[in-house]
Amino acid sequence: MIYTIISDIHGNLAALEAFFDFCKKNGLKLGHVICAGDIVGYGPSPSECIRLVKSVTDAVIMGNHERMLLSDNARRDASNLAVTAIEWCDGHIGHGDREFIRALPERLNLDPSITVVHGSPLDPDEYVFSSSTALRSIEELRRLKIKRAVIGHTHVPGIFDSLGKREYAPDLEIELDPDGYYIINPGSIGQPRDGDPRASFCILDTEPLSVSFYRIPYDIKRTADHIGREGLPSQLAQRLYHGI
Repeated sequence: MIYTIISDIHGNLAALEAFFDFCKKNGLKLGHVICAGDIVGYGPSPSECIRLVKSVTDAVIMGNHERMLLSDNARRDASNLAVTAIEWCDGHIGHGDREFIRALPERLNLDPSITVVHGSPLDPDEYVFSSSTALRSIEELRRLKIKRAVIGHTHVPGIFDSLGKREYAPDLEIELDPDGYYIINPGSIGQPRDGDPRASFCILDTEPLSVSFYRIPYDIKRTADHIGREGLPSQLAQRLYHGI
């Protein structure tokens, strides 16, 4: 089975369209397209991104920015920048988009060996940046008897194995041990934070078991200019150029 994993689009329509154009141009076999949350937030095109995701994905889960959109309580621990952006977003999506978001699950099992959650298997808001947090997640996978977790949230692509070792190599196929436990993060389509401004996604193939990461250049200026026209904070535009 092939799963194409995207996450953290954050209202960046130019990046999302570039992803689909790249896949079509390169003839990639996408299989089932899965979105690991955060379609909205930060960026200037939430409704357009929701419509495109709805039309082309096979499954979507809820991210923390979707929860923030639905609940003031979910905004309490968020940064001022995130809250400003989600308040703007709240006034720029329609009833249908809101109901779509409200119906999203927080967790999804693709098969008995793969679960999808935005933050971590322990907490949908947890950031899995380090070996220590990855190992805690691995222990939870062992308890659940699920070998692989697909996550988002950090905007940093990579794989953590059962020893907490991180691996990342764009444009290369990384073979995985079918008996191993893994945390797999595709990175961010719309707001990468690993110092590389290009959109990021991955393809997970279960036969044989492997993950391939891809980076895609897109028209950052198009999104940055749109952010400015909407009166959103300039920091949201500038960070896109630097991948931070």
